[in-house]
Amino acid sequence: MKMIVHEVRYSDLRKFIYEPPHAFIFKGLAKVPILPVPGLDEGDSVSPNFKNIAALDDVNLEARDCLTLWNNMQKTFPKDLLRNQSELDPVKVLPEVIEKTHIVEWEKQLKKKLKEAMEQPKSPFSVLQESIDPSVQADNSVDHIGRLFTLACELHEQNALPALVFNYDRSQCEIAVRSILSKLIDAEAAFKGSDTTWKKKLRDFEQWQRQKGNNRESRVFKSSDSGERNLSKLEIARQEGSVEISPWESFDPKAPLDHFSFADSKMMQQRDLDNLVLRLNPKKVQPWLIDALRRGLGVHHAGMNLQYRRIVEMLFRKGYLRLVVATGTLALGINMPCKTVVFSGDSVFLSPQNYRQASGRAGRRGFDLLGNVVFNGINRDRVHEIMSSRLPALKGQFPISTTLVLRLFVLLSGTNSNEFAVNAVKALLSQTRLYLGGPDAEMSIKHHLRFSIEYLRRQNLLSVDGVPVHFAGLVGHLYFTENAVFAFHSLLRGGYFHKLCKDIDCACERVLREMMLVLSHLFNRIPIQQNAKLLEVVESSSSDIFLKRLPAAAEQLLVRHNRETLLTFKDYVYSYINAHLQDSPDRTLPLTRIPIGPEKGCRLTSDPPPVIRSPFAALSGFTDEFDSIKEMCSTVRDGVFLEESAIPYLPIWPNDTSVELNAYLYDFFKHGSLKVLVRDNLIKRSDVWFHLKDFSLVLKAIVTSLKGVLDSGGGFYMEDLDDDDNMSDTSEGDDEAVSKVVEVQKPAEGPDKIAQALAKNKVKAEVPDSWNDESDASSSESEESMPGSDLVGPSTAKEAVAIQSEFGNRCGLMQVLRAFELLEAEFADKFYKIGA
Repeated sequence: MKMIVHEVRYSDLRKFIYEPPHAFIFKGLAKVPILPVPGLDEGDSVSPNFKNIAALDDVNLEARDCLTLWNNMQKTFPKDLLRNQSELDPVKVLPEVIEKTHIVEWEKQLKKKLKEAMEQPKSPFSVLQESIDPSVQADNSVDHIGRLFTLACELHEQNALPALVFNYDRSQCEIAVRSILSKLIDAEAAFKGSDTTWKKKLRDFEQWQRQKGNNRESRVFKSSDSGERNLSKLEIARQEGSVEISPWESFDPKAPLDHFSFADSKMMQQRDLDNLVLRLNPKKVQPWLIDALRRGLGVHHAGMNLQYRRIVEMLFRKGYLRLVVATGTLALGINMPCKTVVFSGDSVFLSPQNYRQASGRAGRRGFDLLGNVVFNGINRDRVHEIMSSRLPALKGQFPISTTLVLRLFVLLSGTNSNEFAVNAVKALLSQTRLYLGGPDAEMSIKHHLRFSIEYLRRQNLLSVDGVPVHFAGLVGHLYFTENAVFAFHSLLRGGYFHKLCKDIDCACERVLREMMLVLSHLFNRIPIQQNAKLLEVVESSSSDIFLKRLPAAAEQLLVRHNRETLLTFKDYVYSYINAHLQDSPDRTLPLTRIPIGPEKGCRLTSDPPPVIRSPFAALSGFTDEFDSIKEMCSTVRDGVFLEESAIPYLPIWPNDTSVELNAYLYDFFKHGSLKVLVRDNLIKRSDVWFHLKDFSLVLKAIVTSLKGVLDSGGGFYMEDLDDDDNMSDTSEGDDEAVSKVVEVQKPAEGPDKIAQALAKNKVKAEVPDSWNDESDASSSESEESMPGSDLVGPSTAKEAVAIQSEFGNRCGLMQVLRAFELLEAEFADKFYKIGA
């Protein structure tokens, strides 16, 4: 797979910072020019409120920006920097008929010279900046919602609509549209109450209605006359057709007036709009949103009703809606191009990448020669930072999660290794887009896949033959909560919930509270930092705000699970280095990529050098002993792909992390108040409902999965657990399927099967023959030499037997299910009381 990069846009983007007028009185929207000039700072109706910011801060320059840059470079640069002016002078560089490609080449030469000037000891760059933009503007990072109305009016006057307004806060999107709507309605009401022309129009309309009623009565009287003959249908149709249609027929005194509405009524008839509005459920869509649609305004974010969002997209594409306020939902993947993009209000989510993606909506190819980008209510320095920051490198995302691996085995086992399923899984794992690029990255990912299987085996989710067993169905059901689901499974597997739920009948409230505390530590976690203000709030609040520490038994099991995971993936890194990086010492600096030191390592001390940890990190005396997975991922040597998010582990406070967790789930379970969560727990009002809904779905999935466990036989030692029925427990078909799916290429000898190692009934799986010839020996050496690589389990055989007995108790599992049903019912009851 090759990546194609387009460095030049079809339509240039011109950037502005909006400064509202000191006094603005709205008396209705003015008529737009028939042939407008595309730029906001050109033409006869130039608004002084749009300040064109220095184009040097952007990556791409317009033709006029290049000319401005060249003229100012001539004024400010010393002569020794402009020795070869003929290479930059547009009179000599550009042909008589100038095309865009010529401007692009000229721009490259100007940037090259500019970079040379910036690297000078006494750089003239600051003088150049002042000559281009000498004005110093005040901070304008306040009240962006109040300014948005005046901005929309000026965009309308310059025919710069339709426009998309991006704000990354859902509640502020709705507040902004509601504010514009209320100002339009108030201004229209004031106009109707004072305008004599409108009052006269209403009197004429009422007179027409009375006259129309009289005419209808006279026709009824004539038709009832006994002396009148019966008219045929044709004659009735002729009479009706001969009646002239009055212009008053289409007049609606309650409809928004054109100069108090941003809607373009020429793009859609009123009855078509009414038909679309009738599709909306009034119980799910607030009335003011429908009123906003009639005035050409819309809101778009993930929390809005799906049908409403589709109507907004449809009306915007048709041209009826001309101002839509949205979060990042419209920045990617939806065809809604526009003339102008507005960034209203700052946000931590307004990154250079999101800015590039969203601003690309402006300048419709085939419609606009130029796109406008306006910053409203954002500090000038912040604007420059957004535009000039380097974009992150485009890389492939690690695609294979541990739950995906498990679900692939579930698919194979559930279909009895059907040929179609085998081919589908094989096609998924062989797609070139899964790999980061190059054979080394491909091999690294396949090694990661191999040890993900090893992890699943150690967690008793896969049998030696690759058959999903025990709670594999439950983990697959909760795949969307990765990595929390594996922490939950470790508690279930360790018998914690079995012991806790024994008292569900005699101490129901205590058991449910403790279950809720544990689940709050696992799912939908939100970090929180302590400060003096929050500590004061805790004393008077009904919320705990800071989540209490896990119960000792649960914390012990989770810490043990993290330790097991660390050792498993430590083995993975060790074996991969021995197999593929043995002759490649890590001698390249991480940031500058400059190689240092000798090409071959030399032993200066008697201690063995670190194999896994980067030698640069080991300079402080660190070895290959790691306290956490985070430490291993952040200090691993170059050449090893180790994505922390792809490793099934969950940091536990205070053992693995010092960051505390927000107790909003636990607090809501106690008092059931959204207001308290927003006020004291500092959860955004626009997000709190969605966090609670996600946790509600988690509880439902747990209850459904546990029911599936009991329905399929219950207990720990069952061989056919999954959402799908009829899972095969035979080894031949599955072993063959695994061998077909999980293949690792030998450099010169063809494919072999990773799953051959799974067929060996050992606690510690050996490295498969599919790696390089020397990999078998190196991996076996690594497993023998790795300190602490033995499987971590119960401290004694007696404890292990006790856990297995408790875990396999069907009666105990029924009590766990009953406890989760009670917990889900109580949480749902409080959730629905707040309007869910």
